[in-house]
Amino acid sequence: MQFYIYKKSKLVHSDSSLNLTKKEVAQLVTRGGGKIINREPIPDSIDPVVESLVRFHAQSPNHPFTLTSHLILYDEENKPAHLHRLEHVKSLKMGWLLESIVNFELTSTGSYVEEC
Repeated sequence: MQFYIYKKSKLVHSDSSLNLTKKEVAQLVTRGGGKIINREPIPDSIDPVVESLVRFHAQSPNHPFTLTSHLILYDEENKPAHLHRLEHVKSLKMGWLLESIVNFELTSTGSYVEEC
């Protein structure tokens, strides 16, 4: 899965002393097998052949991330003007990444998705 960290987004957790910079978040992503991309993905320009593959990170064909290839992560101070909620591109709050790491799985988007 490819990750784009929007602008200077950080991973900050209010219940702990966790305060990770964009660079530290990128290291977490790559250590978990993700790929960091330097440009925000344009959904219409993503290769449909790549999109047709079932993702190895999806636990089942019905998993919400089965067709997701790109995630845009952001924090409250660095929110993209356009939020994506497509099958292959999703915009999620940075807290989603922390929850997924803690649970050792790609968790539901739940409260980490804002209305577009």
